Amino acid sequence: MTVVSPGFEYDATVLAVHDGDTCKLAIDLRQKMRGKDRDFGFRLYVENGRLILHETFRFFGINAPELSTQAGVEARDYLQAMLRIGDRVKAKINKSPSQEKYGRWLATIILADGTNVNEVMVGTGHAVVYKT
Repeated sequence: MTVVSPGFEYDATVLAVHDGDTCKLAIDLRQKMRGKDRDFGFRLYVENGRLILHETFRFFGINAPELSTQAGVEARDYLQAMLRIGDRVKAKINKSPSQEKYGRWLATIILADGTNVNEVMVGTGHAVVYKT
C-alpha cells in the first residue's frame, strides 16, 4: 500500500498530536525574514529568521478510530510515540491543496529516516485506508 499525496513538500516541526490521524505542525515556508521572532496572526510566525505557519493536518488517505474508543486512544498514543513534539518531519501536501470538512489540510507525513507515517499507521492496524 502506498499512501502519498503528490505535490508540495515542506520541512516541518511537530507541535502536537491530536489523535491517530491528525497533528499540528510548524511548516517552514522557506522564506527568510529579518527582525525578532514574532506572531503575525493568521497562524504565521517568524521563528529564528524563518517564516513559519502553524497548521493542523489530517493524514491523507487514512482514517484512525475516534478518541472516544479504546482503539482511538491506542492509535493516538502510538502516533505520539512516533511523532514527538519538536521532531523534524516532511509534510507532503496535495498539489491542489484542499482542506477537508473540518478545515484541516491533507498531508502525508514523512519522518527524518524516510518512514511514511501514514503507511505505518495502517500497517500496524492503528488506521485503515480511507478513500474519498
